[in-house]
Amino acid sequence: MVKKKAKRKTVKKAAKRRTKADPRVCTECGKIHPVRKNLGLSATREETESLLLINNRINIAAQAARPVNTVTNATKEQIKLFVEAALEARAEATSLQRQWWKEITAKYNLPVDKNVFIDFNTCEFFLQE
Repeated sequence: MVKKKAKRKTVKKAAKRRTKADPRVCTECGKIHPVRKNLGLSATREETESLLLINNRINIAAQAARPVNTVTNATKEQIKLFVEAALEARAEATSLQRQWWKEITAKYNLPVDKNVFIDFNTCEFFLQE
């Protein structure tokens, strides 16, 4: 336990020294994180929550399609149907996600040639540079 604390302090000290040279270095972990450039635009809370639901649908479908999540005593045909249904659900949710971004990009006039991100806490759009 003492060694871990000493190691953390050493990492933090080294990060603080590097921060003076490069301000992007994180003082907590010593890593370089992408610089966030806010676009000055925000989505509504309802729009942001709808994207969260779509993302959850994608993640759940991806988890369901994993081979470890199939029933052990099921037949090959049942497993095949289950995995196909999970993959189809994922494809539908991914299509919804693309449609959401297409509508939001048009509504808020977001840059099309760059990857735009959204902060789910503040609903603000931003770029990572």
